[in-house]
Amino acid sequence: MNVKIQSQGIAGGHNSGSCGGYASYLEHENIEKAEAGMHDQQIPFFNPFGAPVDRLVVVKSLDRNTSQLHRDDAKFYSVILSFSEDEVKYMGGSRDEVLASVHDVVERTMDQYAKNFHCDGVNSHTDLKYYYTIHEYRSGFEPGLHVHIIVSRKDATNRFKLSPMTNHRGGSTGVIKRGFDRDSFYRECEKIFDKATGFDRSPDKSYDYLNAMKHGSIEQRETLIREVFKDTLQEVSENIISRVEMMVNEAHVPEMQREYLRQTHAEPAERLNMNSFWNTYHSYYRPLMESVKESCTSAFQVYSTAKECYSVCSDKMSERYNRLKAVYAEINRLQSEINNAKSSKTCIKMFSLLVAAVNPAPAIIIALLGTIIMEAQKRASIIQIRNLRTQANRIRTDIEQLKVKQEELKKAKADTLKSYIAVKDEKESLKSKINALKGLLENAPAASKETLSEVTKMVKEGGFMDNVAAVRREEPGDIGFWLYEIFSRSKDIMSLDLNLRTHNFSCDPVFHSNGGVADFKVIYKGEKFLASGFFKPALLVSLLNKWERCTGQRPAYKITALQEAKERIFQAEQQKQSKGFKMKM
Repeated sequence: MNVKIQSQGIAGGHNSGSCGGYASYLEHENIEKAEAGMHDQQIPFFNPFGAPVDRLVVVKSLDRNTSQLHRDDAKFYSVILSFSEDEVKYMGGSRDEVLASVHDVVERTMDQYAKNFHCDGVNSHTDLKYYYTIHEYRSGFEPGLHVHIIVSRKDATNRFKLSPMTNHRGGSTGVIKRGFDRDSFYRECEKIFDKATGFDRSPDKSYDYLNAMKHGSIEQRETLIREVFKDTLQEVSENIISRVEMMVNEAHVPEMQREYLRQTHAEPAERLNMNSFWNTYHSYYRPLMESVKESCTSAFQVYSTAKECYSVCSDKMSERYNRLKAVYAEINRLQSEINNAKSSKTCIKMFSLLVAAVNPAPAIIIALLGTIIMEAQKRASIIQIRNLRTQANRIRTDIEQLKVKQEELKKAKADTLKSYIAVKDEKESLKSKINALKGLLENAPAASKETLSEVTKMVKEGGFMDNVAAVRREEPGDIGFWLYEIFSRSKDIMSLDLNLRTHNFSCDPVFHSNGGVADFKVIYKGEKFLASGFFKPALLVSLLNKWERCTGQRPAYKITALQEAKERIFQAEQQKQSKGFKMKM
């Protein structure tokens, strides 16, 4: 098990701020599983007790556990546990068993993490504030089981600062008690895993060996190598001794002795030549060949990309690609021949052919890339020209449409001007009536809102003024008939006034001395009339009743009738009182 503690280079941002970026990054595997339809295999975050936790809860909990930390201080650390394929085999036979084993290993690891600080009050994983998630794959769904642990800089009580990156080792002696020995932590984590899973770790796979090979001195590396390969060296030595003894025994036989001497004189020269060739080939020529092959591979990728982008490639490009492909295949073939060669002569011969095959490769690569660039520029120019033509056609169409709209606007402007001239004489009168209607709207909000909404709708729909002009052009044959029709179609004062003005009428009430409406003063094209001059009494009463429903102003005849009824009632009461007085007398 490989253990790594990160403070710098954490994905999603620096650890001196919020852990939200890192937590969001760690969900990339769940996103990839969802895209692949593997919803049932998604793995959430877990708390120290192995219970699932939402990512937002993780971020909120860790970001709040930062008491007494400065702006630039580390707020959290990342602990990564990685398992090899051999180690995973010891963790369980099924996926559920492996995941259960991972939870156990994480708990034991964080126990050791807490103990390694040598801090009173921080003794186990329950004293830490951390969350973790399990990833089953590396990039591209390549198997690679590993765990990401986000652990707070402060303990679970938000009291102690705990830094695994301190260089102080800590311990029971000395002034500074609290510290963190990372070597000891890595070594103990390895032992914890081996003990929990029963994994039989070979010496060359241990932390001490790998760490010494990477950071140790030459003497330390030599000592560990001898220790690890002690058994192997002993076995090789025994085989060499037995082989020498067999050769000594065979040397006593004359024929065998002569054959042995012939081989011992013949083999060293050939072996020397082979060794000399291989030393030169591996130290200089093979890296050069691999570099050429990498350049070929890059050129192939550029070719594939260009072909995907432009669909069709020119014959010249395809011819150069095929030449480079043939050179690449010949290099691989000759390298294989060299690796299988049994003599130095064969190696040198194949090597000469290899050099001859490699020499034209750079020139072919440059030629292929140049052709690709030219093809790309040419295709880009063609696409650009097509786009420009398309844009030009669109602009031409837009210009034509603008011309049509311009003509329509000219016609509409002319029609509007005619309408304006037709109603210019009525402008001042219409303004005064509108002001009067506004006053009426304040007294009748319900009716005015409906009327105003209807007028607004008619204006928005267009042609309202044209309709007014058309109506006015119709000369009424009978003014009384038109006036009666206008009153009949009107529902309120707004619609009544609107209908009157649409037909070029003006109608004002004539009040009786009792305060009621007795008649109407009608104005049509400057001529004044009284409605009573057009209608019989019964029709005039109908108009007065309609006016009352629209405006709320009562007709004079109703007020007179009411007054007369009251007078009759009053006289009747007087007569009753007079009769009663006489009877008493």
